[in-house]
Amino acid sequence: MRTATKQLLWIKQVISKDAIFLFITTFLWYLCALFFNQNNKTLVGFLIIFVFILWKRFRNLQLALWCTYMISSVFYVGKTYTFELLSPGTIQSEYLKKGFLTQIVFSLGDICLFSMIILLLKDFYHKKLLIPVFTPYFYLLGINLLGILSAILVSRRPELSLIWAFQSCNLSILALYTINLSRRIKLWPLAISILAALTLFEFIVAGSQFFQKGYIGSSVESTGYISGGSSVDEVASLFRPLGTYPHPNILGQSVVFSLPILISFLYIKQYIFSPYFILFVTMGGIGSLLLSQSRSAWFSLGSTLLFLFYIVEKRWKLRLAIQLNKHIFVICAIFFLIAISVVHSRLQLLIYSFEESASGSTRLLLIKEWIQIIARNPLLGVGPGMSIVEGLDQNYTQTLLVFQSTVHNVYLLIASEQGVISAGLFILYIVSTTKLFFHLLQTKKKRNDKLHLIGVLFGSWGLYLNFLFQPHLDTMVLAILFQCILLKTNKKV
Repeated sequence: MRTATKQLLWIKQVISKDAIFLFITTFLWYLCALFFNQNNKTLVGFLIIFVFILWKRFRNLQLALWCTYMISSVFYVGKTYTFELLSPGTIQSEYLKKGFLTQIVFSLGDICLFSMIILLLKDFYHKKLLIPVFTPYFYLLGINLLGILSAILVSRRPELSLIWAFQSCNLSILALYTINLSRRIKLWPLAISILAALTLFEFIVAGSQFFQKGYIGSSVESTGYISGGSSVDEVASLFRPLGTYPHPNILGQSVVFSLPILISFLYIKQYIFSPYFILFVTMGGIGSLLLSQSRSAWFSLGSTLLFLFYIVEKRWKLRLAIQLNKHIFVICAIFFLIAISVVHSRLQLLIYSFEESASGSTRLLLIKEWIQIIARNPLLGVGPGMSIVEGLDQNYTQTLLVFQSTVHNVYLLIASEQGVISAGLFILYIVSTTKLFFHLLQTKKKRNDKLHLIGVLFGSWGLYLNFLFQPHLDTMVLAILFQCILLKTNKKV
């Protein structure tokens, strides 16, 4: 018994040292990537060096690549190709005199993903690959296969749609890779270390952009976003910080997922990181959320946190592991005052959201436009990335003539570009993973295990709620990674 106890303590010490090492290394790598202002080639060089460092530390190339993918998933810069979807004069609109262009970007994450596919094929050849008997995984796989089928059969530009469809396959590839890796390695502490470093890094970038009132000139910034809109509920001169993401709303969306996980750790007294450190990281996440000025993210996070606190505080009778002394109250009060000064103008304009020329009214018109696209193309949609072109050709509400944007609803976007079956499979994925989470919550006895589950569950549901108001599916990558880590041990499939 003593030998087994000593061995367990030794394993915990090793895991703790690895997690702390990964946090420090990740955060330093982020800072180097930010301040040395490299180009794409040097970023790739940095990436290779980082994989080598992690491989030397963990003696496991698969784990090194997994960590590196998660770390690099927040970088949207890379080799960029521009394509013309509509030539000048095709659509009679003053906003489309130069035609309509689109871009395909091959990022650092794509490089990692390609390397991960090679390792999966190697395991398959050596008969070491586990094909998971995991119902949600087959839903993901079905969505990706239908996307490829839609690109080949119905897209106006199949060569472009195929690229987007293959890039979307990252979700099922990551799920397969994570499930197989989780069989051999305890990924949870490492994932939390990366999440903490990522959250602090994005706050530093967003904070710098806020004080700069624009981009800070680093090559890791995705510079497609310009400033606020011109509708009555937007501040046209306002630059909303967006971190390394392509849009401020994606920054807000990433925090919607990560904050419930971080907050769940505030109820754990003994873990790799101190509760006070987790509180510091959480404050950074809240700062990023406020700076993004994403109203849909505020609503999504606020709604999910109400339920989280109800379950943890009211039902489970748990209390925070930190001692709320006067120093913490002073810091929180200062933080709150700064927050109000940042968001007050955005809050004041909320009452105008659904006036005729407001963003809310525009989004409702886009929903009507996309419902018509779905009605005309229900089976396979119009092909990945082709919904705006179809909407311009259809011109049901004429909204796209002045505002070239996809519908601000992930579910309708999937249905329009890949068909209603794909959208249905995505909803089935949400339902099935939620059922598995509830099953595990009923079977797990340890408080810490329940807190981990509740954090990821409500982080995921905050994301799903935000998908009703945004077209960005990007942060689903983090959700897939965390969900697979916790659900892979579940036997009820």
